[in-house]
Amino acid sequence: MCNHAYWNLSGGLASDVKGHTLQLRTPFVLAYNSVQIPTGDVLPTAGTPFDFAAPTPIGARFAHVDGGGEPGYDHNFCRVGAGAVPAGGAYPLDVVAVLADPASGRTMTVSTDCPGLQVYT
Repeated sequence: MCNHAYWNLSGGLASDVKGHTLQLRTPFVLAYNSVQIPTGDVLPTAGTPFDFAAPTPIGARFAHVDGGGEPGYDHNFCRVGAGAVPAGGAYPLDVVAVLADPASGRTMTVSTDCPGLQVYT
């Protein structure tokens, strides 16, 4: 399943998304090679620039992440680690992301029953 919607919650593009806060309930991220192709490795996000367990400004770690030749994100965040299968073989429908613009007060919540979520900035 795929959706390529791009969201800026500031309203009228009053600001860029770097100040939006993002919280992800996806404790893993796919590793990528130098041309942004997933290697198959699934890495924990804790303590890395991919750690969005707590609401964090999206742009806070841009300088530490290669989003395909530009600072930023173009990565798949995973709900479970490599080889893990949820009970019953299916993922439950759960909230996996909360994006918020503190200035406008707008918030978007994303729920899915898919194994991962692509974040592209």
